[in-house]
Amino acid sequence: MKAQELNDTLLKQGLTGGYTTDRDMYVIPSKIRYALVISLQDPSLAEEENTRVPFWIQNEAQSMLKADERFAHKYDPVPRNKTIAELMQEYAAKGTKIPARVELKRRVEHISFDEQKQVLCAFLINNAVDRKFALKFLDEHWDECYAPDVERAWKQHRDKEAAVVIVHHFPQEFIRANRFELTDDYNYLQVRLRLPATSAIDQSQLSDSAFLYLCARQSIDVSDERAEIMFYQNVLNAIGSYYIKAPWNVHPRWADEDHFYSDKSLCDIPTISSLVWSLGMLGKTEILIRFTSFHKKIYPLIMQSKWKEVRAEFGMLGFEFDYLKYDEAVMVYEQRIIEKNRPTENAPMNALPDGIDLSNFTLGDDPNNPF
Repeated sequence: MKAQELNDTLLKQGLTGGYTTDRDMYVIPSKIRYALVISLQDPSLAEEENTRVPFWIQNEAQSMLKADERFAHKYDPVPRNKTIAELMQEYAAKGTKIPARVELKRRVEHISFDEQKQVLCAFLINNAVDRKFALKFLDEHWDECYAPDVERAWKQHRDKEAAVVIVHHFPQEFIRANRFELTDDYNYLQVRLRLPATSAIDQSQLSDSAFLYLCARQSIDVSDERAEIMFYQNVLNAIGSYYIKAPWNVHPRWADEDHFYSDKSLCDIPTISSLVWSLGMLGKTEILIRFTSFHKKIYPLIMQSKWKEVRAEFGMLGFEFDYLKYDEAVMVYEQRIIEKNRPTENAPMNALPDGIDLSNFTLGDDPNNPF
């Protein structure tokens, strides 16, 4: 049975392997879909160029292809005495393509340069799995002779891995000419790092930490006031994200003084660590000294969830910060803790059932009477 026949047969029975919003259609479980595609025994189903194949069948076939590569031992082992030329012939032929691919990937780092180029260029014009393997390999073992093939692969498929290789290794002129497309496929910071320091900076595409990192890497001057405001705003954001909304009481060890004096710091947060490094590279010694004193006072307060004291310390810095969202988060958190720890004796009493006659109820004179 062919792939299209299988799909048509399933649809007639109200079954489908793809996504559907039709409630009358039953979506076949993934393992059954996988088995159905295996039963077709057609390696060409995974090829991206095969547009006549239903999407779900091609998707399952590509998953099979990846699984086959991970578990290559399921195939008869390729004899190690086969030459690269023989393996390339098998790689180009249907039926033996996958075992040859696995062996070529295993050997590519250890063969001669000419053979290596033959293999990698073949991978670059093949499916996405092989292209990405070749591109990641070239990013670590670059040679300019591959530039036309990488450029062609990037323009045809726009793989992120191809954009990474281009940004890391292509001439500055090429990156400048294609900076917008490369930004879409990779990211603005990495593209901007390859341009001269005098080039314009689109700060709307950079976080504060990325902006200061760029300035640090390219020795771009930033005023002390601007750098310090950016820094402390991100410290406040990080405290809000990592601590204010965190359930401190779940971690009683945080209240132990030995914990926050045992080389722990806000620099354990990646964003703060990056900002501190950037300030060091920019020569902002005074800002770092001020932060050291600030950190000494504020870190124990954070560990003990004393938000009012934390906020007061930020206020003493002399900068204008918007505390509203953090105040609201703390109020919600504190109310949740109050509800959680409410003593059971303060719980509201249940009303007595209707119909009980208490008219003759009196307190006795017996001192041992609990009433």
